[in-house]
Amino acid sequence: MPERPATERERYPLGEGTANFYAQMVGAHAQREQRYRDVPDVTPADAMPWEDTPYGRLKHLANRGMSNSSIGSLDVFILEIPPGGHSGKHRHFAEEFMFVVEGRGYSTHWTPDPGLTDAGYTWPVPSDEAATRWDWEQGDALTVLPMTVHQHFNTDPDRPARILCAMARAYESVGFEGIEDLESASR
Repeated sequence: MPERPATERERYPLGEGTANFYAQMVGAHAQREQRYRDVPDVTPADAMPWEDTPYGRLKHLANRGMSNSSIGSLDVFILEIPPGGHSGKHRHFAEEFMFVVEGRGYSTHWTPDPGLTDAGYTWPVPSDEAATRWDWEQGDALTVLPMTVHQHFNTDPDRPARILCAMARAYESVGFEGIEDLESASR
């Protein structure tokens, strides 16, 4: 007669070693709470770093990599586009809010057309003909929806455009993170 499979009650006590995952989670929470208490609520302008990226020149206002920022759920930066220039072309899972601090120009958005294959979801890059143009100027707000390919153009030949950008980090906690660069910014 074949041996009967073990019941869950019989299998429950099995296992090797021990772990301290719960203690790690509690400790990480305590460290975050302490950091929020230790970091001032004001970040001076000279403590906000600049970064040259494929997307363009960024002035970081809040980022988890900044030791002087207690913001934990947002990345906030100013994108500076040179006179007559353009940002990089890219996409990301997080939706993005943008506010034009200075300048005028337009943005080009390519709406995603996701598909499903045996290998999983696909996010093909739309053709240039599928682009939508959005004109903007100082004081306007823009929205970039998740996975929308986008690029920004400064139409002023004499002055840079400055756009405040904010993205939530919530997508990272469920494994949808990263940025796909498709074209570099003008310099």
